[in-house]
Amino acid sequence: MLKNYFTVALRNLSRNKTFTAINIAGLATGIAVFILIFEFVAAEWSSNRFHANFKQLYRVGSSGKAGDNDFYLAPGFAPLMQQQVPAIKAIVRVTEDLGNGVISYTDEKTGQLKVLREENIAFADSNFFQAFSFPLVAGKPSLAAPNTMAMAASTAIKIFGSTRVSGKVITLSNQFGNSSFRIAAVFQDPLEQSDIRPGILLSLNTLQSATGRNGNDWADPNTLDNSFTNCYIVLQKGSNAKAISRQLTRIVHAAQPAAADRTVVLQPFNELHLAPSFSYPYQTFGSLKLVAMLLAVAVLVLLIAWINYINLSTVQAMKRAKETGVRKVLGASRGQLTVQYLTETLLITLLSVGLSFLIVQLLQGLFNSFTGKELSLGVLNHGWFWWALLAGILFGSLLSGGYVAFVLSSFRPVVAIRGKVTANGKGISLRKCLVVFQFTISIVFIISTIILYRQLQYMKHTDLG
Repeated sequence: MLKNYFTVALRNLSRNKTFTAINIAGLATGIAVFILIFEFVAAEWSSNRFHANFKQLYRVGSSGKAGDNDFYLAPGFAPLMQQQVPAIKAIVRVTEDLGNGVISYTDEKTGQLKVLREENIAFADSNFFQAFSFPLVAGKPSLAAPNTMAMAASTAIKIFGSTRVSGKVITLSNQFGNSSFRIAAVFQDPLEQSDIRPGILLSLNTLQSATGRNGNDWADPNTLDNSFTNCYIVLQKGSNAKAISRQLTRIVHAAQPAAADRTVVLQPFNELHLAPSFSYPYQTFGSLKLVAMLLAVAVLVLLIAWINYINLSTVQAMKRAKETGVRKVLGASRGQLTVQYLTETLLITLLSVGLSFLIVQLLQGLFNSFTGKELSLGVLNHGWFWWALLAGILFGSLLSGGYVAFVLSSFRPVVAIRGKVTANGKGISLRKCLVVFQFTISIVFIISTIILYRQLQYMKHTDLG
């Protein structure tokens, strides 16, 4: 019986080639747009989740009575926190871009001196690679010794043309003078979904000595006066973050009375990129409002595609009235007719999904250049997504095909065979509502696109005075 449903469905679809092609093209385009936008949404949602300590990681900040938040901390507080709070498994200080400068080294093959300027150089504690999951390509995961460094694989290739550079010595010239650093490790480039993306990491212990600071005593890792480090802590499993936050606040107040009006904040790492709500008070690297807006657009585009299918299929239903009447006269029940028409909808949906993946592959490069992210179907490689996609296919087929099947199977046999079938008032009203909704959303999208484009052009080309 099931085979017969699919056989008849294929015959009907091949008989009405224009109708089938329009429906498949419309659905495939809507699904492709949905998948492309969902790639961006999934990438934003999965940011930072690759770290093994993800659930125990927190960013340390402070909040004032006026509601102002700051995530820069004086480095001297970190040792105090580690010593006085047993629930802290590890604490890592990172100083972003503090080591930017000029790198020079002698090429072993040619003997020539190579010089280049390098950005994205940070100082970090020795346990950086224990707290964060950046796999090593070469070397050992430790920055304990002063004047040691680790660099990303792409940076090593850019400078040396190879990742096999462990043990090499380079000279770094920056605000801390001319210092020699030995390369202790090369790590894999941070994933696109990482908010922490160092190119080169220098041992923070280098700044422990006055020589390493080159007279910049404000950069002393033991200072309690100058806030220039980002601190990340790894808590023991089962720790109460709120209780620890109160402990840390007392430590800061005791060590620095001038900060008595501020409260230590522990921001969960899973809230570092996207906030859990629109009223979230702390800084994030991503925008929850943008993600929510794009997700709404994706759902509306998909909904328009389904509505378009319903409208076209309802018109086509009138042409199949006689077929329905003959089937009923020959003994087909309303349930069997409904299953038959749902089978056709399911086939069209499956073909549309297949074509949509092809469209996604063709447009992926253009979409990536538009978003500025390296996206692919790989970001959707989660079991829950494929189950959700399957559920979406079934739900869409039932939703769109169910109405069409209901209209077709409700025709009276005698009237249908005579060819006197007309749409009832309720059906016409529903179709009008669907068409109005479809065109309203489309017009809103078009107007919004024009406004955004013209606003961007205005920002780019208008004289600022």
